[in-house]
Amino acid sequence: MKGKMTQTQILLAAGGGGFLLLVGALGWFGWSSLGEVQTQAQALAEKKVKPELAAIISRPGGAGAARKEATEMAKLAEEIGQGEEVLVASWREGYEKASGQGEPWSQDANQWKDRLIQANDALAKRAGKKGGNSGVIFGE
Repeated sequence: MKGKMTQTQILLAAGGGGFLLLVGALGWFGWSSLGEVQTQAQALAEKKVKPELAAIISRPGGAGAARKEATEMAKLAEEIGQGEEVLVASWREGYEKASGQGEPWSQDANQWKDRLIQANDALAKRAGKKGGNSGVIFGE
């Protein structure tokens, strides 16, 4: 054998080296992507061990069906909230009016007392009380 290589041999050696580098790079990327898939599979297996997630994953439709049910439940909760607001609105309005929110008499105790006395007097007049003898007298 001679110590010198021909041009064809050099090209073949360079091509072989490039091919080996390409195969090595593809192998490295393949193993790393395989590791990622294996990690995802392990995470999925761990989720299946949890009973609440196992029910979602094992049923037909899986996460998509669970997401659809969750949106339907959110719509139902919103409808219930709107119905509750309709039922409670009049009570809330009456409470705000009775408590005098924003009224000056609800901030000052003396004005509140005067208003209470006026309301009691108005109720007494409507009830028909006329003085000291207007109470009910029970027999012995």
